[in-house]
Amino acid sequence: MKPPPPPPDVGELRDLIEQWASVATDLARKNYTFDLDNWLNDVDVRELILEALPMFGPEDLGDLAQKLDNADKTFMAATKRSEEHTSE
Repeated sequence: MKPPPPPPDVGELRDLIEQWASVATDLARKNYTFDLDNWLNDVDVRELILEALPMFGPEDLGDLAQKLDNADKTFMAATKRSEEHTSE
């Protein structure tokens, strides 16, 4: 029988949020110079964060919740939706 997975590591979540905040900052400063593969990897970081969030409570997140919210706002302000991928 396989042992249960270890409890989630808030340190790993912190690293992902730091990485996402860095991507958002680079976009806002127009310092983002990577290709499509890098872009997809960077956006995947946000997906990993989304998948991990339900494993943590507010007491676990602390200041990370605000940092994530700020990074998301920075990302949204620095990007625009592609009409090609809009499902409206």
